Amino acid sequence: MAINSKQVLSESGTSKSYAFNMNIAAVTQYESYAAYRITNHNNPGHKLYIVALGLNASGQQSVVQFDSNGKGSLLPQSSPYSAGTLEVPTTALGLVLYQANYSGLAGGIGGVMYASLDKPIPISSGGVSPAPWTAGDPSQGITFSQYEPNVWTNANTGILNAILDITDINFAGLTQGFYGMPDTASNNLNSGFLSESYTSLSTEEVYNQMQTTLQTGWPTSWGVESSFYLASTNPNQWVMLLGLVNWLGQNPIVYPSGFNQNLYTQYVDDVWEYYKTNTLYIDAGEISPGCELKAQTDVGGILMNVSPVNSSLCTVTSSSGPNTWTWTKFNASDFVGGAAGSWSTLWGANGTYKSMGKYVSAAQSVGFLPYCNPPSGLFVYGPDSLTHSTANQANYWTAQYTCLTNYSQYGDTVMNQYDKYFHHYIPLNYGWAYDDVLGISSAVTIDATKSGFTMEVHNFHK
Repeated sequence: MAINSKQVLSESGTSKSYAFNMNIAAVTQYESYAAYRITNHNNPGHKLYIVALGLNASGQQSVVQFDSNGKGSLLPQSSPYSAGTLEVPTTALGLVLYQANYSGLAGGIGGVMYASLDKPIPISSGGVSPAPWTAGDPSQGITFSQYEPNVWTNANTGILNAILDITDINFAGLTQGFYGMPDTASNNLNSGFLSESYTSLSTEEVYNQMQTTLQTGWPTSWGVESSFYLASTNPNQWVMLLGLVNWLGQNPIVYPSGFNQNLYTQYVDDVWEYYKTNTLYIDAGEISPGCELKAQTDVGGILMNVSPVNSSLCTVTSSSGPNTWTWTKFNASDFVGGAAGSWSTLWGANGTYKSMGKYVSAAQSVGFLPYCNPPSGLFVYGPDSLTHSTANQANYWTAQYTCLTNYSQYGDTVMNQYDKYFHHYIPLNYGWAYDDVLGISSAVTIDATKSGFTMEVHNFHK
């Protein structure tokens, strides 16, 4: 059942009234499936395509095929994207797709849904992901973005849960959002949408403004022109945004033309010098309860030694890895690229003590490395000072490292200006590898037996 009706609200005590259209639709619930509705009514004259991929119990990625009721199942990994691609109707209520826990594992394994404008993504196998930053990739020249869905049965409650978030870490194409009723609240959340101040802008206009801001303010770092992707056939037409963050995340040892890494070299030298006489503390309680790590530059000034504050609280197991190690000198990739791979001295596999480097990289991105004068007298890098601290979040991208000797030489350049301005327009989407560590996330978890998600694509063209 679907209802489309015009509603009128009046503001009490004034002559103001507001008219709006309300679309209400009942969604059929299927056991063990979560409902994901997607609409395309903001891009008149443009087609929207959707293709979903999921992981099986062996971790193999395959295309999802939806039956006549919209229920998904995995195809063989060799099946092309075209076998599961659907065109989204331009009607107000769009299309409803039902996703399951394809892996069969207790916690589920996250999937991907790619939404593309005007053209479907022509990749020949479900085991291959789009790589628009790579020359010759079939997805190049196509405007698309990705949702990340996951479905699982909660081991504690037995309830079918579903989660959805939006990531623009590797590329930002379509601006998209979604509505979802979280299982811990009674209000409908709208994640991924533009800030209210910019909803009148098209995505192309947002990208134009971001590019102009970054290239004007930081021409030899965040505004490096090669990091922005325009259509090859029309240099004035946007396809997607590949910021410096995305570039270095994919090419960690190759800096784009025009990038001045010397600014980071001086900054890191200053950080290294600072921690000769100061101590960097990291909360590693998620690895071992109560564990805190400390780090200091060694006397030779080449390495930074990391070790427990209290070894008895930092239990070493087969999965935790060592609780004592050294960091080599940081470089631009450790910060800009988000320390996302083993090439980075700050990287560590999930669940290991070394993975706590994510808090250092995340804090640096918002200007907190070092935090020269913390309000509490001691700054411990971890979830309490970043992920869950609204007080500290209010100071993100305000340099707290001004005590460094040569601060005037690099100033705010070494903070993640891309992430700052990305969230200026789109507050909740992932725009960088450790945004979740910073408490920035579009993820919403629902009780899939009671409600579903509604995904909406913003108007792309001017």
